[in-house]
Amino acid sequence: MMKKFLVCLLVCVLLPVMGMAETSRITVMGKATVSLEPDQATLTASVVTQGESAATAAAENAEHVTGLLSALKAFGLQDDQFTTDSYQVSTVYDYTQGNARAVGYEVRNRITVHLTDMTQLGAVIDLCLTGGANEIGSILYASSRLGECEDEALHKAIEEGRRRAELAAEACGLKLGGVVSVTESYSSYTGARYAAEDSLYKNSTQIFASNLEVSASVEMVFQTEN
Repeated sequence: MMKKFLVCLLVCVLLPVMGMAETSRITVMGKATVSLEPDQATLTASVVTQGESAATAAAENAEHVTGLLSALKAFGLQDDQFTTDSYQVSTVYDYTQGNARAVGYEVRNRITVHLTDMTQLGAVIDLCLTGGANEIGSILYASSRLGECEDEALHKAIEEGRRRAELAAEACGLKLGGVVSVTESYSSYTGARYAAEDSLYKNSTQIFASNLEVSASVEMVFQTEN
């Protein structure tokens, strides 16, 4: 009687365990990129002057900068669309005699201009040069739809991650379950160039802007069953 009881007990304990599905996890990566044309631009315009004294160079620089800012305002830009990015005063040296010899001073005032109308970009560059600037720096592009495009890229990346998970599970003979975790990341950069053909300023400098590429990556962990 004792032996029969032990066998019956072992069977009762093992049956529920044998009936449970074995679970595991699968990890996949999903990536997606969304392209959009920029509708904003930021450029830098510098006024560089030299003089025998720092005061002379600074006074001439201030005169040119005042003219530049007046020209930008007359064009229609608001005060919050341009800022002083940097202001530097340095000594100018002559190295022609083999030794460094101070011959004057240089003042460099760099202005950053923010545009929300891409059609103005070429005209503003010309305006900066005629208004007093003698250097144009880098042009950075942006979009007011960046957040919207990040959401779109994330949605597509998650779809791609699920698709890859389904393929992996099928190849392994597993049944795909629910999502355990999702880790996301974003990046944005400039891609292919396009011409601002609809510019309102046909005789201004032609600028070939770059499309913005917004990428999203996700690491997804799924539950699987045999």
